[in-house]
Amino acid sequence: MIEVLLENGEIKKVLSIDELDVDRSKILSIQLMEASEKEITTLAKHFDFIIQPLDKRSEIEISSRYVEIDSQIFLNLTFPNLTKDQTIEEAFIHVIILKDILILNLNGVSDISLIQILKNRIFYTSNINSDQELPLLFLSSLTDYYADLIELVSKKVKRYFKEVLDLKNISVEELDNLTKIKLDNIQLKECLIELQRIILQLRRSPAMNERSQELLISESKDLSVINGHINYNFDRLNDLKDNISSKIELEQNHIIKIFTVVTVCIAPPSLIAGIYGMNFDIMPELGWNLGYPFSVIIMILSIIITLVILKFKKWI
Repeated sequence: MIEVLLENGEIKKVLSIDELDVDRSKILSIQLMEASEKEITTLAKHFDFIIQPLDKRSEIEISSRYVEIDSQIFLNLTFPNLTKDQTIEEAFIHVIILKDILILNLNGVSDISLIQILKNRIFYTSNINSDQELPLLFLSSLTDYYADLIELVSKKVKRYFKEVLDLKNISVEELDNLTKIKLDNIQLKECLIELQRIILQLRRSPAMNERSQELLISESKDLSVINGHINYNFDRLNDLKDNISSKIELEQNHIIKIFTVVTVCIAPPSLIAGIYGMNFDIMPELGWNLGYPFSVIIMILSIIITLVILKFKKWI
């Protein structure tokens, strides 16, 4: 599937490159959904750009994330993909910035139309003053997307805080849920840091004019604010982890306290039973008819006296 954003705001969907019968001058952006290598090659020939930098997408160096050849810029971005179960997974998007067209390859990204996000940014919040501002508006739309994701993670953290406060017993499942939220935050931060590095590379590009430099600086500031929120979420998650650990420790202490009280209460009867279990010839109680009930009563009284003493000391 291919989505084409036209200059009049229309998004046209076609199944293959061959169906693109639109004048190039009227195209703002093209989004490829699960495109094959053959389709990408055909698109490269049709719009006259180099495809080789996309072969480096598996590398992690910044040199492979940002490639500038002649008047073409290639960005290989790690993208925080929001899944159906509201968790964040890493995916890769490839951005090709030409003089007049922005091409997006979204292999691995599901249920997200970046072309729609870009359209909203262009036609509802800004006006394009030059060809350079189109990719910058795309980066700006990514910033908004990151802001939405961090808001989602923040809501998860707040909701989970309330759930933990209502829990009496903490299980492994609660700890796993906490780890999942923290993983979402980690993946979002990694993607954001990569985007910040790419924006820094763009600011160093001689192709960026003064207006573009101002927009890039503005985006850098916005990403710094989002990064601050991510760090704040890490602090809240650490506080939540400490709270859960404290609850677990209190629960363990309570269990240990119960075992200790039981052990202390059993000690006097065990002592009495041990004394009367000794095989001495001269033990007056052995020949007494009430010897057995007497020893049982003493054992019960020893338990009661022990509990009274512990209660008086406010140890239980």
